[in-house]
Amino acid sequence: MAFALLTHTSAGSSDGIAVTTAGIDTTGATLLILTISSFSTPGTPTDSKGNTWVKAKDQVDSGLSYQSIWYSIPTSVGSSHTFTASAAVTYPSIFASSWSGPGTITLDQTNSATAKQAGSVTPSRDNELLIAAITTWTAGGTASPSAIDSSFTLLDTVTEDSPINHYGGGAAYQIQTTATARDPLWTTNGTGSNTAAIATFMASSNSSMFLV
Repeated sequence: MAFALLTHTSAGSSDGIAVTTAGIDTTGATLLILTISSFSTPGTPTDSKGNTWVKAKDQVDSGLSYQSIWYSIPTSVGSSHTFTASAAVTYPSIFASSWSGPGTITLDQTNSATAKQAGSVTPSRDNELLIAAITTWTAGGTASPSAIDSSFTLLDTVTEDSPINHYGGGAAYQIQTTATARDPLWTTNGTGSNTAAIATFMASSNSSMFLV
């Protein structure tokens, strides 16, 4: 058994302060992931099921853009599950995904940079889940990511709006069979700031003998 994607969603703020996703069904999830694209830190996110969130990695381009990856080992999942990021004048966009995974799940490797690549990570074991995220911003523009390489799969993208209420951004993933170094490069439009982060997650039963 390996990690499996269950559901995902994204949303951009309409007031520059707060954003809440539409409800998704997270039944069966043993890992929840949020990535947040914003102007500055929006603080700890929340969800409608009252789970606890831990920051995996963040990156700031001071005065320009901010990216953060958060995760939760949930105690409550189910239908109509929503996710929220908020803080004054942060222009947030939020990307949520729910996953099933075998055994006890823990954060493994992280990296981040003020660039379209977060920097290389090498998972500690086979069959890990890799999450990549980016924030995009161009002054007066409509920046967004359009693709990512290194065999990552796009989850969702959000386009920056103008006049600005939310930053652009995107989230992507890879489930590795064999632990291999990765430093995926995002393709984006616009010429402003980009901040990227990457995190890998492993499970206690995550070895090749469990892969189906």
